[in-house]
Amino acid sequence: MKRSLSGIQPSGILHLGNYFGAISQFVKNQNSGEFEGFYFIADYHSLTSLTDPKSLKENTYNIVLDYLALGLDPDKSTIFLQSDIPEHVELSWLLSNVTPVGLLERGHSYKDKIAKGFTPNAGLMTYPVLMAADILIYDTDIVPVGKDQKQHLEMTRDIAMKFNQQYGVELFKLPDPLIMDDLAVIPGTDGQKMSKSKGNVVSPDALVNDYGCDSLRMYELFVGPPELDAEWDDRGIDGVNRFLKRLWNLLMDSKEADVQPTKEMIKLRHKMVYDITNRLESFSLNTVISGFMEYNNKFIEMAKKEGGIDKETLETIAVLLSPFAPHFAEEMWEQLGHGETIFKAGWPSYDESAMKDDEIEVPVQINGKTRAVISISADASKDEAIAAGKEAVADKLTGTIVKEIYVPKKIINIVQK
Repeated sequence: MKRSLSGIQPSGILHLGNYFGAISQFVKNQNSGEFEGFYFIADYHSLTSLTDPKSLKENTYNIVLDYLALGLDPDKSTIFLQSDIPEHVELSWLLSNVTPVGLLERGHSYKDKIAKGFTPNAGLMTYPVLMAADILIYDTDIVPVGKDQKQHLEMTRDIAMKFNQQYGVELFKLPDPLIMDDLAVIPGTDGQKMSKSKGNVVSPDALVNDYGCDSLRMYELFVGPPELDAEWDDRGIDGVNRFLKRLWNLLMDSKEADVQPTKEMIKLRHKMVYDITNRLESFSLNTVISGFMEYNNKFIEMAKKEGGIDKETLETIAVLLSPFAPHFAEEMWEQLGHGETIFKAGWPSYDESAMKDDEIEVPVQINGKTRAVISISADASKDEAIAAGKEAVADKLTGTIVKEIYVPKKIINIVQK
């Protein structure tokens, strides 16, 4: 089994970029069964930008909690604090004696930080040497990195080869990068890659305080598949929050109305279960969230005509929503009179026969131009559809009919000379 190693600095509160760019990949590798994972908190590294002991201790503690909460399993992965292993710094000193200064001066990260006003101290320059020690000391096989971090690992390989060559040994294994080409880049508030050192991070804690964790969770899914770049926009999470508020208003307006289900409500409910289930099973999570919004709008319009929505439909919405907005769904479930948790309810089923339309609207065209829109039976034959169409535009059929076309459930076209 190959050994994988990576770490995160406790230089601030973890942000969404840390999750998509690092922790989600740690968990994926851990659960693949292909890697022996070593994941650490790089507190020595954070000293290049953070010097307050209280903040460092608090951030370190919170990163461990985040690791565990987001899926790293201590029974499957080794989680540790960099400063608990003094050999990291000892090896860093040994490696520094074979590392050319020119190599360190060419580091993209070093030059970028100097350009942004960071104090050019020795710690900032020798950062890659300590990183090399972190990696080499564990005989690491692979290091998960994004494209922008590849140079750091190349420097580690250069330092290891220099050491092996200078002392005539094959002591250090040369680690390979696990380039995550499909890794999402989450831009920060300034449009650049989200980074604590750039001060452009979006803090989940602040968003949870403002919008609630269900809104944040749903927006993270709504912005698109995680393998695609996603631009953070507070207006997006505000839109998700408005959706939940509108759904809550629909619930509160309907729950005391004792609305009986109409045929249209039942049909729309089964269509919703069908759509959400199929989107979920295809792992198209962003379309699952958009689906909830689409159906919520349809139910709101229906409620205006019927005085509300029936209880079974509201229960179905709550259960479908529960994996994505668990707290909100639990509140809905309680408002609908249930004492037990919603997570004991089974996943809703759908009836395809209940989803069928009794009538459909079909445009009627003459020579390719729409002249009317008619309602016909969904099961109408071609002759029945053509007859209904000709009746609807009878006053416009002034020539000789040469062709009659019916595309089932789509269009009627009458060609005349």
